[in-house]
Amino acid sequence: MVTFIWSIECRCADRSCCPEDQELSYYLFPTSFQQFKYLVRYETFFSTALGKEKGFFIVLPDDFDQNGGAKYPILFLLHGYNFNRRGFSWKIEPPEKAKKIFCEVKEEEYHWLIHEKIALIAQAMMDSKNRTFRDLEKSLEERFEEVSKVGGLAKGDYLPKEIAQSIVFQNLHPKGNSGDPFHSIQKMIIVLPDGDNGFYTDENEGRPLFPETKSRKSCDDFNPGEAFGYSLIPFLSMKPGALGKYETYFLEFVHFLDRHPMYRGRILSKRGIGGISMGGFGAMKL
Repeated sequence: MVTFIWSIECRCADRSCCPEDQELSYYLFPTSFQQFKYLVRYETFFSTALGKEKGFFIVLPDDFDQNGGAKYPILFLLHGYNFNRRGFSWKIEPPEKAKKIFCEVKEEEYHWLIHEKIALIAQAMMDSKNRTFRDLEKSLEERFEEVSKVGGLAKGDYLPKEIAQSIVFQNLHPKGNSGDPFHSIQKMIIVLPDGDNGFYTDENEGRPLFPETKSRKSCDDFNPGEAFGYSLIPFLSMKPGALGKYETYFLEFVHFLDRHPMYRGRILSKRGIGGISMGGFGAMKL
């Protein structure tokens, strides 16, 4: 069973944990009023290794549809362990509230798109119109300004200009001049898979690698006492680990993309992988 879906959908059984999200709509369904548009798609495929449907985002170069003969390198970005990254709570929450918290903070396959703004940053860096580092900074500032209007920046976040300056002049070009030439990076396909909390690793002879999620529902329901009490930081909201063959699943996912009718023949053998936290471990391991 293979399913292709070209629009965002709620993958939860009761739909209660997937409220409308303006920022997701901004990326997936750009309007004519947007200055910047991103070719982001959300799809699912059925993993035989895990025995369930998995979702993923794919960020395509802006000319992917117009330039049908072009081939691109592919970059896989792996998310970290799913816990509430946006704050601490001294109160142990009941499983019903925990479920709501973890779904609303958009972790897992959403992490790189929503929290790290990877489509926004990558498109700016792949834009050949940005000839100097000052051009890149201005492009990033305008893009962050636009995404902030659809809830892309939380209250208390840095201002768009401050974020752009940090990316360009504190990280990419810390000792250079704003007028120095900037050479845009090669256009690429960026894939954001869903690794649950499985450490991108197969179970060890049936034994879980971390306190497991007893429910295998697609939205990872919690049983009483299951979601909290495992953290090394007791007041940090944490979701239990996942059961399954997550290394096998990832390799299955790579083969799925190679055979996908939309991308078959469009992906170069040049591939990269990276990740944050648990995803960094998965990137090194895979």
